[in-house]
Amino acid sequence: MVNARPGYLIELLGVILVKTKLSEIFEELEVNQDYNSKTSLVDMGIDSLKTMELIVLIEEKFNLFIPDEKLSGEYFETVGTLESLISQELSKNN
Repeated sequence: MVNARPGYLIELLGVILVKTKLSEIFEELEVNQDYNSKTSLVDMGIDSLKTMELIVLIEEKFNLFIPDEKLSGEYFETVGTLESLISQELSKNN
């Protein structure tokens, strides 16, 4: 059964967009591609230097700015926390 809540499909498309673009970014960074939302970025091979590259690529590919207060381990811990951060920042821009 499809959720009939207004905006559900738009939200779903947003989630798919974030996951797809983030996957492309991970590929560009040449990090481990075997991950899920609970996988830590460290386990993917993302060290401090790659984290800086990751931030730049996210800001470029998603056309958004990540505020300094969100450049912390809390938001860059797992793939899922990173996806949430991107979704939150994208929703602020709309």
